[in-house]
Amino acid sequence: MVIAMSINLCVAFFAAAPGAAEPPDFTPAGEFGARIQAVLDRYGIQEIAPRFTDDFVLADVVLSPEYPRRFDNFSGDISGRFLGSVSMLPNPEQAARLEGLVSEIAKHQKADGRFGTMNLSFAAADIEPENMALLWGNGRLLTGLMEYYEYSGSQQALDCAKKLGDFLIGVYETCSEPDVAKRLEGQAARGFICFTQLIEGLDMLWRATSDDRYLDTARRIVPLLEPRGVQHTHGYLTTLRGYLMLYESTGDAAILALAEKLYGELVSSSDYLIYGGVLEYFGMKYDRDEGCSQADFLRLSLQLWQATGNLDYLERAERCMLNIFYAGQFETGDFGHRRFDETGYIPALGAGRAWWCCTMHGHRAFADVQRCVVTRDNTGVKINLFLEGRWSDGGATLTLARPGATDPQAPVFRVTVDAAPEGNSILALRQPSWAKDIRLRVNRAEQKPLLRDGYLILDRAWKSGDVMEVDWAFDARLLLPDGTVIRPADLTEQPVKAALFYGPWLLSAIDELDPSFHGEPWRDNLIHLPETVTRPASASGPAGNPCIVEDAHLVLDYRHDGFPDPCTVTLRPVSEQTPYRQPMATVWLNFAR
Repeated sequence: MVIAMSINLCVAFFAAAPGAAEPPDFTPAGEFGARIQAVLDRYGIQEIAPRFTDDFVLADVVLSPEYPRRFDNFSGDISGRFLGSVSMLPNPEQAARLEGLVSEIAKHQKADGRFGTMNLSFAAADIEPENMALLWGNGRLLTGLMEYYEYSGSQQALDCAKKLGDFLIGVYETCSEPDVAKRLEGQAARGFICFTQLIEGLDMLWRATSDDRYLDTARRIVPLLEPRGVQHTHGYLTTLRGYLMLYESTGDAAILALAEKLYGELVSSSDYLIYGGVLEYFGMKYDRDEGCSQADFLRLSLQLWQATGNLDYLERAERCMLNIFYAGQFETGDFGHRRFDETGYIPALGAGRAWWCCTMHGHRAFADVQRCVVTRDNTGVKINLFLEGRWSDGGATLTLARPGATDPQAPVFRVTVDAAPEGNSILALRQPSWAKDIRLRVNRAEQKPLLRDGYLILDRAWKSGDVMEVDWAFDARLLLPDGTVIRPADLTEQPVKAALFYGPWLLSAIDELDPSFHGEPWRDNLIHLPETVTRPASASGPAGNPCIVEDAHLVLDYRHDGFPDPCTVTLRPVSEQTPYRQPMATVWLNFAR
């Protein structure tokens, strides 16, 4: 099913009205909202197997031979992820199921607090990869139970989580012995990373109970994280997300510094991909990515931005989201695996729709993004990400749109004030590094905003009906394989291999839409890039789908390596492969003036 697009783009801003009791609310729309809705449709109305029935969700805690399901040994993994993703982005149909699911989950909790088989001993000498699989699933279930508790206040969920937390505290001493980690080296998704990822759930349990045993155990796990090496990126990044949660809970600057250090080492290494994320395993040159890992990198980057205010982290989150994270969503709404080679995305023997993890973890990441699009602090309200949706604080309402996405004559971004508080209010717009020649108008009058800490500041008495229009030129830049960045104006007649970024998007040639480009022999095709790259004069490509980012399309001439006929190709964001099963989306291309 192709994702449908909503065109109702509303967002609200400004400081909260005096006495407002409800926290700011954001309702996504446009591409952002459609991608979220696609996962909810996958949970509910789609006739696609496997269906997210109660039996399917609960299979990893029930462990019934009558319903064998893949990865049941990761007991609690799917059930926990489903609880968490729906709790953090609830909709009435799915949220109504959750308390019943928790009741069923509680029936299958073992006497020692675990979920899954009782045949696994957690004596240090007995711990093997299957023990780690159980811990992984139990950790995801603990997190899901706590996210549902935060959403609903369910005492049943909290009681279940406390019993599970006590079990995890009990296995800490044996799992933390050095011989255990050594024995589990090279075990990938069933390695020691399944133990260190427990920080997240234990920290949440401490926040709910103030029981210091949970916080102390989480802190003791911090130094046990293994180096990246060749290991599961999802588990590693989940552990780092736990670090940031501990920092929020404790204010321990050393934990924040460690998280920043490890993040910095990652993005400076070959493990960090041009697409804005990571592969499924560190230490691999090419293979496939994993939707869970992209969701984790996105969430971790947002956490670091929130903790430090450093806009570099926010821009990395944006790059991840609009490129590799969006590209990892399939036409069914599922998230999953995409394959790569040295040129870009490539077809796979079977579509990697990872219903057992990535679909739910991808959906969960949207909740973190949703909370960061617009924020308010003591200086005013900030627009941080240029996504559509509705934000309300009870005191003011704005409507945000991207009219320039489909109309080249319209402004790139538009904000309409539907309701405004009395007096002066600050509205701040992030100045992204990928935009240039930014121009702001309010009610068609040019403005000269103050630039402060990376934001364009407008301080005025806003009134209902005010319209702010924003225009900018998307910056075009070429990234060479050695990491050097050059501009189109730097090109000569001598071809160079490079990847082209246009604004925040990494562009590609997608064979589903430009089949002639990949007609053999194509690897030496030469694309002619003008010195000045501007917004397209008209929209190109199949419209009407939320994955189509028309104002990021570049229609360029190229010389095919196999014949002399004049040709054109439309370079498009890599995210536009979502409507297609697994196309080629080539990003490393040959360019010349």
